[in-house]
Amino acid sequence: MLYVLVVIISILLLWRGLRFLTTPFFKKIGFYQYHSPMFFTISLTPKLYEIHLGTSWDFFKMQKINPKLQMIYLTQGLLNLCEKIEAGLINPKATIKGNLYFLKESSVLKFGFHIRDLNLYESLLTFFNIIESSILLSISYKRLSFVRLNDFKVIYISAYELLQNKQKFRFLLSKMTNHEILDIPKKSLQVYKETYVA
Repeated sequence: MLYVLVVIISILLLWRGLRFLTTPFFKKIGFYQYHSPMFFTISLTPKLYEIHLGTSWDFFKMQKINPKLQMIYLTQGLLNLCEKIEAGLINPKATIKGNLYFLKESSVLKFGFHIRDLNLYESLLTFFNIIESSILLSISYKRLSFVRLNDFKVIYISAYELLQNKQKFRFLLSKMTNHEILDIPKKSLQVYKETYVA
């Protein structure tokens, strides 16, 4: 039994170490599509994208990461993601999902996402990420913090729904960074609805 446990822990450490070391490579070849310094997507299929708020490489590279800065990067990333949807680089019917354990449900809902519990398969995968997630959370809060399995929820939204929240993202980003809201004309959401969604 002890041998099996040692093997499992060794595999997990090797996997997380490889992910840490391969982040620059995956970023360079475009497998990790960064939309802000700490926000990227992985295209699982042309109609399914997974969102991440940085890898362990990003957390260690950023010297002054904190919850407020993470929220700014998240908002900036969502805004840039909206622009890629508008540019036709992402199908408006695509689903965007993630597992952002450190966000409050109120914040997630404010961004327009839907929330659901993990299924059995997702729970098993998440269980193996708890140690790394706790380390990253501790770095962000600058104190020892632990993530519970119950803290993990799946958040999801369609690309079209995300686009509907673009102006909200711009307002929140402006508010968090103390910048004036830029008067950029927004494309008609009705055009996207009639062309891609209906």
